[in-house]
This record gives sequence, structure tokens and C-alpha cells, in this order.
Amino acid sequence: MQLVRDTWDALSRGDRAPLEAALAPDARWRAVEDGPWNCEGRAAILDVMTRNLAGGLSGRLEEVLPVADRVVVAFRPDHHDPGGWPLDDGIRYMVITVAGGRVTEMKGCADRKTALAYAGATSEPVMQSSVPVIDLTPWASGDETARAAVAARVDEALRSVGFFLITGHGVPAELRARVRAVARDFFALPPEAKQRYAVTVGGRGWLPPGVEANGYAEGTLTPPDLKESFTVGADQPTGDPEVDGFWFQPNAYPAEVPALEPAVVAYLARMRELADELLVLCAAALDLESDFFTRHTGHATHTMNINWYPPMRLAGEPEPGQFRIGPHTDFGTVTILDREPGRGGLQVWTERGGWQDAPYAPGAFTINTGDLLARWSGDRWKSNRHRVLPPQAEAPDEDLVSLVYFYEADHDAVIESLQPPIGKPNDYAPVVAAQFLKERLDAITVG
Repeated sequence: MQLVRDTWDALSRGDRAPLEAALAPDARWRAVEDGPWNCEGRAAILDVMTRNLAGGLSGRLEEVLPVADRVVVAFRPDHHDPGGWPLDDGIRYMVITVAGGRVTEMKGCADRKTALAYAGATSEPVMQSSVPVIDLTPWASGDETARAAVAARVDEALRSVGFFLITGHGVPAELRARVRAVARDFFALPPEAKQRYAVTVGGRGWLPPGVEANGYAEGTLTPPDLKESFTVGADQPTGDPEVDGFWFQPNAYPAEVPALEPAVVAYLARMRELADELLVLCAAALDLESDFFTRHTGHATHTMNINWYPPMRLAGEPEPGQFRIGPHTDFGTVTILDREPGRGGLQVWTERGGWQDAPYAPGAFTINTGDLLARWSGDRWKSNRHRVLPPQAEAPDEDLVSLVYFYEADHDAVIESLQPPIGKPNDYAPVVAAQFLKERLDAITVG
């Protein structure tokens, strides 16, 4: 499978040499339908690709699934070639056969089902999740050996996939359940009542359907995300009107649901405590002073989105390429997610297997690195792509609410990237946290 990945990466850069080396001399190309594109031999395949595919074999990998000696490849093409190779929900499928370390066949397929069948899969391939579950109980014990072991696991998770789940965090289940219940009361209000609290990305209040498309952050023009959100955040002013007007706005709680404010305020307090503790843990993972990160979070910016993913009967049939939340990375330091399991749920991008369903453990939080912390670490840690699938046809009544807490840093914190031996070699210039974050927020705003 690594052969396929390395060859694909090179093709995306316009480098055919690895493919030429990977193809067996008698390799064959089979198009979706019989026709002039079918050919045999390394030279003929390279010629067809160069002359006819017009970029149709380049694009972002979405999934790589091994099935015996074959690999199912799903990718979102950069260009729509003229050869009649269909797109399945914006995705193109191909099956690659590998024998003796060489590619012996490349077969275009019309859709995912056809590709899996051609590869010989008798059922949906199951990939073991690369997102670990980490118990924080030993970290809280005070035993230095136990704390070091937890920190090492966090470092490994952030280096490999940028995500992990935590148990033993001490946040009461009833607090999370209370926030979710009163948030549902808000989302159940008539649209005209919610409209009084309508804002756009970066505001405090109700984000209606159609105002946010997270895929924009990757440069992908997706339809708007299929969700509604109620958003709150840091509201302790600095005294600077320009700063406070964006980063420390007053939160706008709905008068129609008076129980929402006390529940959210209590939850935010616990989330900030937990986020700072996670940053202390991150510092330990790098063998740095315990306050290496938290000395820059004394008056941190942070927001929470309570996301409602309505059932299909309310949200409508998803458009091609539309998600509950489109593929993106988060922007800040750490994200703390409390989610409900579902068919249209969270997926995480992995180098080994493409998109994978994130594991779910009752009572656990899902934690991931944001762009700011990844840059701070000198790219030692990944800010990884993730998405929330659209409502699925087999679960049209699925109705989910997620609590997503985004922690950042002091608005005026100057972030300097770590260099080797902790970080990777990099020439990142220092960045001011607020400027770094605002650019990314602007990118996902529709309109």
C-alpha cells in the first residue's frame, strides 16, 4: 500500500518517474468501459496517461483500502478528464493490483461498490482505528513514572494521527447531558425565534444553515455544511475595543431557553480547566517546562460550537460533496469534542487507510491538535484533516448534537515554532495568535 501512496504523491507533483519504476513491463490499464484507452505495457500506459487523462489521475486521495493483493484507491480529481470516467459523489475509484512489488494492473471503476467487487471484497473492509484511547487517571495520580507514560502516549498520538480519545478526565456526565438537552430545546425553536440570535462565523449566537463551509479552508468549494450551531466563547474583555469586538464579544443567550446560559457557563469553565491541563500534558510530552504553553493562555481566546446535525427529513438530501462538516483542520491549540455516535459521524484522515471512522467510547472526549499548536511544535505534531459525514440513507432519522470546544491562546501571544531536536527543521516566522486564527476563520465563511 505504501508503494501506491508514494507513487500517487509523486504523480500529484507531476513526477512520473516513480510510476514508471513501479509499473511491471507487461502491466495493463483497463478503463471503466472497453475502448481505445485500454492498453498493455508500461510505455503504452504512460503514453495514455500523458496524452489523454488531462490530469484525471491527479487529485487528493480520499481513501486507500487494501484487499488481498489489490488496493482500492478513491480520489477527488483535480480535473475532469474527457474519457468518460464517471464521478461518484465527486470521487473517482480505481483498483490497483500489485504483485512482486510491481503494479500489474490499473482498473478504473464507476463507483465504490464496483471497485470493491472488482478487488474481490466480500464485505466492507474494516480498518483498525489508529486513534488511541488514553486514560488520564495515571496522569492525575501524581506518580512521575505513570505521568511520563501518559505523556509519551500523547506525543505518539499527536505525531502519528493528531487525534486521541481521553477517559478519566473527571468531567461529570450529567453536565454534558444537561448542555446537550437544553441546546436541543434551543434548536427546536421556530426559525423566526432563532433568527433573533443569527450571526455569521466568528459571532456569538445562532449560526443558521448555509453560513459555514469548512471545506473552504482546504481550498475546496463545497456546498455549505449541513448543520446549525449555537456558538459562545471567551467574554472577559481586555479593554481594547478593537480586540474585544471580535475575540471577547458578549455571549448572546436566548431568553426563550433560560436554562441554556447556566449550563453552558458551567461547561465552559470545566473545558478551560481541561484544555489547560492538556497543554501541561503536551509540555510534559516534549520534556519542557510545565507552563511552556499555558504561560500564553492567561487570557486565552476560545469558542464552543454546539452543533446540531438534523435528520435528513429536515436537512434535505445532501448535495454531491456536501457534509455535515466538510473536510478541514482545526485552527487553535487543542479541540475537545463531546459527540454522539452515528452513521453520519466523525471521520479522521489517516496516511495508512485514508478516511476512517473515529472510534467512539462512551464518556470519552475526542481530542485533536489545531493548526496553531502544530506550528508551535515545529510540525512535530499533526493538525489532521477530519470531517463529519452527511446524513446516511440507511439512517435518515439520525439526529445528533456535538459539543465542540476550541481552545486557542492569548490574542497577542507571539508563537515561535520549536526547532530540532523537538520540532522538525522549519523556517516558520513568529506569528501573532489572533492574526493567524482570523485568517482561517475568514476562509470558511460563506458569502
